[in-house]
Amino acid sequence: MDRVFPCLNESGSQPGDEPQQICSVASRKRVGAFGEILRKQILIPFVVLAFSVGCAGSSSESQGDPQADSGASSLDTGAVEQDANFVPDASDDQVDGGSGEDAEIGEDAEIEEAGDEQGVEVDGGEPSEPDAAVPPPTHKQHILRIFHWNIAGGKENGCKPGPISEAVLKFVKDHKVDFVGLNEVCPKQHDAIEKALRAEWKVPNGTQFAAYKGDELATVVGNSIFARLGFVPDSIEREELGADQYGKRFLICAKILGFPHLRQCATHLSPNDDKAGNQLVKMLGVIEKYWEKQNDTVFFTGDLNLRADAKALDIVYSAAVNTKNNSNNKGQYREVDDNDPQHCLGYGERTLPNTTGGPCKQGGKIDFIFIRQNHIVAGDYDGDTFNIPKTCNGKVCSDHRPVFGRARVQIALD
Repeated sequence: MDRVFPCLNESGSQPGDEPQQICSVASRKRVGAFGEILRKQILIPFVVLAFSVGCAGSSSESQGDPQADSGASSLDTGAVEQDANFVPDASDDQVDGGSGEDAEIGEDAEIEEAGDEQGVEVDGGEPSEPDAAVPPPTHKQHILRIFHWNIAGGKENGCKPGPISEAVLKFVKDHKVDFVGLNEVCPKQHDAIEKALRAEWKVPNGTQFAAYKGDELATVVGNSIFARLGFVPDSIEREELGADQYGKRFLICAKILGFPHLRQCATHLSPNDDKAGNQLVKMLGVIEKYWEKQNDTVFFTGDLNLRADAKALDIVYSAAVNTKNNSNNKGQYREVDDNDPQHCLGYGERTLPNTTGGPCKQGGKIDFIFIRQNHIVAGDYDGDTFNIPKTCNGKVCSDHRPVFGRARVQIALD
């Protein structure tokens, strides 16, 4: 169906009272041409003018922003120039004749970059709080596997190194020992044992892991200590405790590599209760300073020439060890075999060959492995003694039984 337009007379006026009539094709063409002129000459300039006024108003609101003013001016000019030569199709939804995407993307990208530099979340959320710093540990637990033996290197072995060094090595292998303390060791025996243990423990050349101190007499025997991990350089200390007819008595100690607050010590006291008691007091004064002043975890081994229930040892054994077999204790140390109900509770298993001495008539105990009780974790410690091997030239290797101890301890890290 044809569209209906009102007809115009020759003067361009519209008939007033006359009924409307269907215009001819020619009339419709004239009206269409007139509408096109009207749209180009009146409507488009009006839209452009309105758009320009709006942009100017927006520009005046963003006072003092040269970048905003410049952008508005550029956009207005582009709109006027393009609209003057192009009439958008009725379906075109871009009033200004441009895509508008470049300006928007550029502005958004610039904001996101600034936000990233400032650590602001792009999604508008609150910045996440950093995780609270976890304090470093102050202590580390470690299991000590300790072997002590008075090897009677001169008396029973004539200072010969071969058989006794092999006997020591066998104990170390069988019980996976990490720390060794020996008494009555001749210098050549010490050297042979050091060589054997370096190979067994695979200690690197150049790492000191053995220390020795003799009695300074013509027939020299002394104390040796060995540690699988090695010793902290320049940490070995040799403290004289006293003397007797057999020579001088020393305490030898060293710090352990990787655990600078773990200290290993060994001693051999005089075979006289009074002298041994005095030497013990001096030794304890040295060892307690390691704990009090340096927070060291200390253990010491040795033939103390005092029975476990001797009054002189009351200052060493912990008060928790008070039993009918070993009472009146007031010290700070646990002996690795003091909690064995099968072997004279509080006293421990014999370390001498005889089987009749001691409060339980099971044999005498004068060889010890002591660990300060405040560093033992949850009472986790135990000990044992072994029969004297008979592999040293067909006879016994010593007149003392070997002692083994195991304990879980905590060691300071700083």
